[in-house]
Amino acid sequence: MVPNLVAIPIMLAGTEAQKAAYLPQFCDEAMPKMTAALTEPIIQFNPYKLKTTASLAGENYVLNGTKTAVPLAADAEMILIYANEDGKTQGFLVPADTGGETIGERNKLMGLNALPLYPVTLENVRIPAENRLGGEAGADFSLILNHSRVALAAMAVGMARATFLNKMATRSQDVTATLSMGMTLDHAVSMSIPVLGGAAWMAFGFEYVFVGAAGIALSSSLVAAFVHIPDDPAQEE
Repeated sequence: MVPNLVAIPIMLAGTEAQKAAYLPQFCDEAMPKMTAALTEPIIQFNPYKLKTTASLAGENYVLNGTKTAVPLAADAEMILIYANEDGKTQGFLVPADTGGETIGERNKLMGLNALPLYPVTLENVRIPAENRLGGEAGADFSLILNHSRVALAAMAVGMARATFLNKMATRSQDVTATLSMGMTLDHAVSMSIPVLGGAAWMAFGFEYVFVGAAGIALSSSLVAAFVHIPDDPAQEE
């Protein structure tokens, strides 16, 4: 998850200095403690119209706003925060010890509880202008978004496959146990087919739910397989 949230955006849009500073950390056995914050606690969230703002003040950027469902934020040493700068979504590399950044209590969810998600509040957070993803040139947010969609879809398919295989194995054990009690094979198989079918449906359904939930976690804009979000902000008009 961390490579998708941080390494890929830096690889695609970072300056040479940003790549040299951060990408080598992803070559170690343990993943660096980093994350990204895009999603905001508003209805009809639009990643191209963020409420979190970034304003240039001399040689610094000042960030203000609220993010939600930020994965692993409590332990993160750096957060890639996306903010609205003059109407465009840009990324900013914010160290955890930066003043004005507050990590709230863990978000309470109906599902996806294995992944800790947190709200993050930014109050006049000041960072050097060089911490803007891509430096003066900035970042192509649509490019980052599209790459994240691919990574998220791959993760969702993997989870769906694991769920399906787990249920298949469980039903196989149930059929074996039923046969040991004297039931005929035809009867046992006829009883298992609806459940196996249900497992397949559940796996597909879990993939859908997982993608939706993970979309909220990583940013609701990443759920490309199920929700269309325009790549061109002009399409929103």
